[in-house]
Amino acid sequence: MGKTALFFDYDGVLAPITADPVNSSVRADIAQLVRDLRREFKVTVVSGRDCPFLYRNLPGLDGYACVFGLEIHGGGYAVLDEEVYRGVKPRLLEELSAAARRLLGDSAGVIYGRTLSGVLVGVSIYWFVSRGKPALLEVLVKEAAARGLVIYDVAKWGDFAEYIDIHVARRSKRESIRVLKALLGVDRVVYFGDSYNDIPAFEEADARVFVKHEFNRGLEVDADYVVDAESLSAWIAKNAEALKE
Repeated sequence: MGKTALFFDYDGVLAPITADPVNSSVRADIAQLVRDLRREFKVTVVSGRDCPFLYRNLPGLDGYACVFGLEIHGGGYAVLDEEVYRGVKPRLLEELSAAARRLLGDSAGVIYGRTLSGVLVGVSIYWFVSRGKPALLEVLVKEAAARGLVIYDVAKWGDFAEYIDIHVARRSKRESIRVLKALLGVDRVVYFGDSYNDIPAFEEADARVFVKHEFNRGLEVDADYVVDAESLSAWIAKNAEALKE
């Protein structure tokens, strides 16, 4: 015990928000930073993205909390939500995803959230602001509710798109921090986030770093530090020792 861990959100923190919600990649300087930080800290990512995506884009971290904690890896262990084992909700979500493709066509896109073993645990249905909300989206939302799936509020992807998440169970970044903290054997967590869904994580963390960028200028959160996204790697390099305290 006694080791400090750095927990990072992915989109808007480690990777910039761009016009394409599907293909989001980490900047070269951030990727190098993460590798360097592992010499002094435990480093994890806590995200709405799934584990196949996060492992591909950020290999070799100490921990991963994927799809808001529906799948968590750390310390040589994997923790999965119980709905993954039951098999009913993932099957219902697969059926709903097929219906989404039929009903929405090219008016919306679908991002699939799967476990490393391929089980579907969440989908994000997104549409570009310029084209408007799909007319048949509410049909899908009502069907998801009738099947007992979890439906999150509509959220924004920068100024480019809006999306809605549908999951097999409701988990949070707060829970993810608690689980990863235990799996990694650390007693201090510094969390880096940039959006409303990071607020529960900020409340659970020991130190909070709010990453500012062009799409969250109006968001005010209770943070210990406020850092511009473009300056993040330089700021961490300068303040690494202070983050241990």
